[in-house]
Amino acid sequence: MQLISLLLLLQDPVAVDQLRPGLVAEYRSRVDPKATLTRIDLNPTVAPGQGSPHPRIPTGEYDVTWTGFLLIQDADDIDFHPSCNGIFQIEVDGASLLGTMKVKPGFHRIEIRYATRGLAMFQLYWEGKTFAREFVPAWKFRHLPSELPEAAMREIGAQRGRELVAKLGCARCHTAAFPGVHDPAPGPSLADLGGHVNATWLIAKLDEPGSRMPSLFPKGAEGLSDRRRVAHALLNDGKARAPDPAGDHRMGRRHFVSVGCAACHFLPDEAREDQPVPDRVPLEGLNDRFGHAQLAAFLQNPKKRYPDGRMPCIPVGATVARDIAAFVLLWSKPAVADAPDPVEDGRRGGGAREGEALRRPATTALPKTSRSARRGSPVRGRASR
Repeated sequence: MQLISLLLLLQDPVAVDQLRPGLVAEYRSRVDPKATLTRIDLNPTVAPGQGSPHPRIPTGEYDVTWTGFLLIQDADDIDFHPSCNGIFQIEVDGASLLGTMKVKPGFHRIEIRYATRGLAMFQLYWEGKTFAREFVPAWKFRHLPSELPEAAMREIGAQRGRELVAKLGCARCHTAAFPGVHDPAPGPSLADLGGHVNATWLIAKLDEPGSRMPSLFPKGAEGLSDRRRVAHALLNDGKARAPDPAGDHRMGRRHFVSVGCAACHFLPDEAREDQPVPDRVPLEGLNDRFGHAQLAAFLQNPKKRYPDGRMPCIPVGATVARDIAAFVLLWSKPAVADAPDPVEDGRRGGGAREGEALRRPATTALPKTSRSARRGSPVRGRASR
């Protein structure tokens, strides 16, 4: 293995550290010659029965050429076995590949041309003395970014834009502008919101939603009435947080590190400036959004709350999830307590008091912010469970 690694480092036509995963794929429709597509494919594969590789390529017969590099790590002969419907040609280092190939270990230029005939299908297998017949793994294929055609660069930019459109939820409002984006809503699920948050926190969140959520209400007291009505609608059927014995926060810290939480999040019990990676996601305001039971359930199934996948599913059992919840909630700031409403009796809206008109379920009463809160003083205490 050390000899193979040395050979890979000594070869130059291509600087190995500049190679990136995948092959450059150039598609051209034979139904509509003007319909073309250039992109990066992780491996040269056409799934059986795939009518079109992309919406820009009409259903029907087409040609595709994959170019890039193939990593060979065996010094023995390797037999290639393409499986396809149609016509193909494979070249390695400019020489046509017919069955068995014997080359030195390293990266070798490869070009695969495939023309569909009827039912499209192309898969590339190989086998050698040290391994049985298998698909050529995707990680064996690379390309050189400096050799990318301009069309591929444009497609990469368009794909990144599409991912942002899906992530930010642009297509939820601008459907006609993004007809091919049907990803799930990027926002968290609002089911059983009343069992997670209190009214004060929710009204404040609607006033200052942050960077991921649009600001929909006038700022300050001007939009307070609308924010209170929305909070009432979201929390109306809420149930109080069920009492739940906290887990072992000491074990929770160990699990937080071992299962990979610290790869994306700061350790909440250490100063951020003392932690080696500065761009992790801080865990802030958790006590305002979760009790122990809710956070433990979220850790076991994060996609229920975030269907867009921003939080990965990490397989943890109920005990581990409860311990992690105990650890992060221990170091989270106290939850914002419900406080008096700034709309004092009869001052706005006329007639009945707003606190009487909008009733909150039994979890907490609708808030009335005190004068100290209006001046920006924090209100301490825990939200009702």
